[in-house]
Amino acid sequence: MRLAAALLLAAGAASAEEGLRCAPDHPVLCENIHVSCAGRSRVPAPGFTVLFSGQRAAVAFAGGEVWDAGVSRSHSGVVLRPEAGRDWVRLAPDGRFSLRRYRDGRALMAAGACREAGWLR
Repeated sequence: MRLAAALLLAAGAASAEEGLRCAPDHPVLCENIHVSCAGRSRVPAPGFTVLFSGQRAAVAFAGGEVWDAGVSRSHSGVVLRPEAGRDWVRLAPDGRFSLRRYRDGRALMAAGACREAGWLR
């Protein structure tokens, strides 16, 4: 399980680098991903790549937005948060992710799956 190892390395003090490529399940962000994408927005749900380096991660979204994100443990994996803002990505050891973005006064969500992308090194 290299993916799980990458997440554990990212949450610990390791300096090994691992890359992930993540794709959303739905084409748009939703107000509630837990109820079949209820409250669909018109905001596209971005795919993204993650490159871990110790306690930091570079998160590059489709469309050009890039986060220099801190990496922290959560009860269900690791959480990536940019230095500024309230948005976050939670990565589970099984490769699933959830994304929370705050846009136009609304909390919008996406969920999907990540796979290893060793070529990102």
